[in-house]
Amino acid sequence: MGRSAARLAFLSKIRARLQKLERGLAEPLAAVHPSYRRSARNLVHYVAFRRHDVREAQRFLTALGLASLGHCESAVVTNLDASSVCCARWRACRSGRNRSFRPPVAVEQARAILQDHTEALLGPKPHGRTARIMVTQPAEAAGDYEFVRISSATG
Repeated sequence: MGRSAARLAFLSKIRARLQKLERGLAEPLAAVHPSYRRSARNLVHYVAFRRHDVREAQRFLTALGLASLGHCESAVVTNLDASSVCCARWRACRSGRNRSFRPPVAVEQARAILQDHTEALLGPKPHGRTARIMVTQPAEAAGDYEFVRISSATG
């Protein structure tokens, strides 16, 4: 079984487990006020979903250019189904792709390249910080302190 088929099977297995847990909790869910029943069902799905280590599936989805399942809590089954459909479609169209026209880099490679280029341009990440800021100014700023001071103050 290929990598994409294995991920698709994994997502299907998770979905089946969500359904199984919901069926097992049918009586308590029926006791929930109708206004909150859909949310209660989604909470059951979320709890069942979080019982699985989905990191590998998330990396695979991200490599396909899809959002990972990291923020699926508001609509677990909907997000799981959408991811499964996208994986299935990707598998189906992959075989018919024009092999002579390929993307220049994979998603994982692109992140690594971006990180390398950022560090080359801005230097190492400062300790204790997650962001770096680059400011661009016109060439005259290089030799005119007053220009920099005024533009920084009005900025």
